[in-house]
Amino acid sequence: DIETMRLVRDHMLRAEGGPVIADFHTLALATLPDGRRIPHRRRDWSAWIGLCDVVQMNRDEAQTIAGRVLPEPDECVAFARELLHLGPEAVVITLAQQGAVGAQRSELGINTYRAGPFAPAEIVDTVGCGDVFHSALTLGWVRYGNLEPALRVATVAAGLHAGYAGLEGVSVLEQTWSEATRHNIV
Repeated sequence: DIETMRLVRDHMLRAEGGPVIADFHTLALATLPDGRRIPHRRRDWSAWIGLCDVVQMNRDEAQTIAGRVLPEPDECVAFARELLHLGPEAVVITLAQQGAVGAQRSELGINTYRAGPFAPAEIVDTVGCGDVFHSALTLGWVRYGNLEPALRVATVAAGLHAGYAGLEGVSVLEQTWSEATRHNIV
């Protein structure tokens, strides 16, 4: 719940701990009595975003909280920029086969970034791509402290993940750094 998130945030600030990086995923869903999940705009959605340093969401989740359709990447970039006023340092919106976009506050203003998709030779399974993207985004953010390289690493990792089924290819993710380096992403 949000009180727990506030405690986590307060602890991180007091302990000079790492950043709070969150995937907005289930915060844009409601659970029906039969267990199905449907898009839902929470009343407290903005408070959740304000407690994070970096927020990730997919286009559907962004549309749910925006209350409008965001069909083009430019509209997603504009919405990511809007969300920065709530407090996070960076906001990322994943766009599936269109890659990802993001906005980051800096001393000079707001920077926006786009990372095209990294497609495997064959798309085998897209389940878990968002989780892999989030893990790689977190790794990239902690390593570089900047959204641009973190976003690029995350798109490469998610693309590689789509090239295998389930967990059978976890070792394939070791290719992320070599692919990112080969393509001058990091």
